[in-house]
Amino acid sequence: MGFQNSSTMTEINIKDEQSHKSNKKIFQAPEISEGKGCPKTHYGQSVCLPSPKLYLYPFLFINYRQETKNMRYIVLAILFAYCASASGQIKPGYFPEDVTSGDNGLRCYCKPGIRNKSRSKGLELSYSHFGGGAYKVADTVLAMPLTEFRSLGYLDFSIKAPLLNRDHLKILLSYSYFSERYTIDRFGPDFNLVFRELDDSKLKSTTLGAIIAKPLDEFHYLAFRFRLASNGNYSGLGRFFEDRYAIYKFSGVYVIKPSDDLEWGLGLAYSKSFRRNSLAPFLLLNRNFNDKWGLESIFPANAYLRYNLSPDDIFLFGAEYDSQSYRILMPGPNNGTADYAMNHSEFLVSARAEHKFADWFWGNLKFGYRFNFSTDFESKTAETTSFNVDPSNSFFLQAGLFLSPPDRLRGD
Repeated sequence: MGFQNSSTMTEINIKDEQSHKSNKKIFQAPEISEGKGCPKTHYGQSVCLPSPKLYLYPFLFINYRQETKNMRYIVLAILFAYCASASGQIKPGYFPEDVTSGDNGLRCYCKPGIRNKSRSKGLELSYSHFGGGAYKVADTVLAMPLTEFRSLGYLDFSIKAPLLNRDHLKILLSYSYFSERYTIDRFGPDFNLVFRELDDSKLKSTTLGAIIAKPLDEFHYLAFRFRLASNGNYSGLGRFFEDRYAIYKFSGVYVIKPSDDLEWGLGLAYSKSFRRNSLAPFLLLNRNFNDKWGLESIFPANAYLRYNLSPDDIFLFGAEYDSQSYRILMPGPNNGTADYAMNHSEFLVSARAEHKFADWFWGNLKFGYRFNFSTDFESKTAETTSFNVDPSNSFFLQAGLFLSPPDRLRGD
C-alpha cells in the first residue's frame, strides 16, 4: 500500500553569507517513489513504510549497520541488568508472579508475525535438570546444618490445537502439564516437615487455555490469551475450580506491524491467584536486523537475540524471568493440616538451539544458568509460620521435542 500523494526531493536552501547569491543544500528529505511508498535514506537504504499517517519509524535516517550494532549492545545491556538484579536475591516488587515460559507462546500464534521467527509449537515435551545446592538464609533465621538438595527436575508437556483458523480470526485451545520434582539429600532442623513434603511429592501445574488472534487490517492486530491453572501438590490431573489451587491469567496486546521484519505492541497481563492479584504492562518487540539476526522479546519478561543459521537450525541467546506458585497441603503438628502458598522466582540466562529433523518434527536443546530469588512460603493457617529461603544458583540443561507446522502451511 503506497502513499496517497507522491513527493519529490526537497531542499532546504540558505543564502551564502558572502555572496548572498548561491544556495547550499544542507538537508535532503527521503525520496519516495510514486505508488510504492519506499523512501530511500541519504545513506542509500530503502525503508518501506505503509503510511506516514499511521507509523512513526524512528530509524529512517540511521545507518542500518550501525543500528544493528547498537541494538545488539542494547540487548546485551538488558541482559546484564537482568543478571545484576537477580544477583541481589531479593525479587523487585514490580515483578509479577506466575509468569512462566509457557506464557511467551502468545507471540507465536499472532497474525502475521515476522519472518524467520523461532518456531511455534503445536505439541511439546521437554525435561529440564537443575543443579543442586542449599536453602540458605533469606530473612528467616535458620539453624545449621542447612537443608541441601541434590537436584531439581522439570517435566513439561503441552499441546495446542486450532478451534478456528480463518484469515480474519484464529482461536486455539491449549492444555499443559508441568511438574517439579525435588531431590533433597539433607534436611535441616528448621521447617523439616515442609522440605520433606517437597522431597516426597511432585508440585504440579495443570493448565487449560485459549489463544485468540484478531487481525484488524494489514498492519494491525489484537491478540488475547486466557489460562486457568491448577497449581499444588494435589493428587490427580487437576483441581481447576477450587480456589485453593486456582490461578487465573489473562493477557492482551495491540500490535503494529509496519513490515515483515518489525512488529511491536503494548499489552497488559493480569493474574489472580491464591497468593495475590497483579496487573502489569508489557512491551512486545520482534525485529529482524538482517536475514540472519533478529530480536524476540516481551519486556520485561524476556529478551532473546536470534540467529538463523539455516531454515532448519535456529539459535537464541538471552534471558527470561520465570515465576511459579503452588499451594502445598500436608499433615501438620498435633494432627492438624499445614497449608502454605509457595512461590519461587528466578532469572534464566541461556542459549537455545532448535533443529528440524523432518517436516513437523523438531528438537531443542537449552543450556544456561539460573539466578534464584528467594523462595517464599506464605502461611495459610494459624498453626503454621511463614518463612523465606534462598536456594543456590545453578546451571541447567533442557532437552525437548516438539511438532511445528511447515512454513508452507503457516504462510511464512
